[in-house]
Amino acid sequence: MDRKNLALLTCDIVLAGGLIFIFHHTSSQNFSFFGKSDKKETEGPSGSPHYEATAVVKEVLDGDTILVEILEVLIPREGVENKIEKVRLAKIDVEETRVSDARGKHNSVKNMSQSEYEETDYYRHALYSKNLVEALLLEENKVYLDFDDLAGDWKPYRGKFGRLIAVVYAKPEEGWVNINAKVLRRGFPEHTLITSFKSEFKADRWLENDYPYL
Repeated sequence: MDRKNLALLTCDIVLAGGLIFIFHHTSSQNFSFFGKSDKKETEGPSGSPHYEATAVVKEVLDGDTILVEILEVLIPREGVENKIEKVRLAKIDVEETRVSDARGKHNSVKNMSQSEYEETDYYRHALYSKNLVEALLLEENKVYLDFDDLAGDWKPYRGKFGRLIAVVYAKPEEGWVNINAKVLRRGFPEHTLITSFKSEFKADRWLENDYPYL
């Protein structure tokens, strides 16, 4: 073999070795040649769900919205900071406690006063959902938030009213609980809906018998 061919063979071997090293190194860190993989950036401790921030509950506003104080953002998200925020439970929609909000959903209540509305099944189911969330999330309870990466037609991770969209987890003594799933499973089917808004979450999974966070 002449010197020229020997030099070319040596270069090929070095290049192949370099590619093998790069492939092994990037694969071990969840990267590919086409950019970062779709795998979640981090997972919680063993047995825990994925979450991206911790917070404490300040108030339950209704059966699908809570007021929290964000304590720590574990994975940076645009516009998410340590402050007071309204959080809308992703993928579920319950009845409204205020007739002014319910008018957009039900023609039959458009001319009702608040007191008249409170005599309807809509209001009773709204109150049931709110009481359920209050029982699950006492004031100052710590919660764990997984923001909806696909929400954000208005701003990233937010709905049209500016609320953060997330799955909310609690961790009582018996283990992790998905609050969104609890409301969906324990609500009234005709009054607790799975929303059609774009979302990364699959609410049908929460209804399956082997879903772990209940």
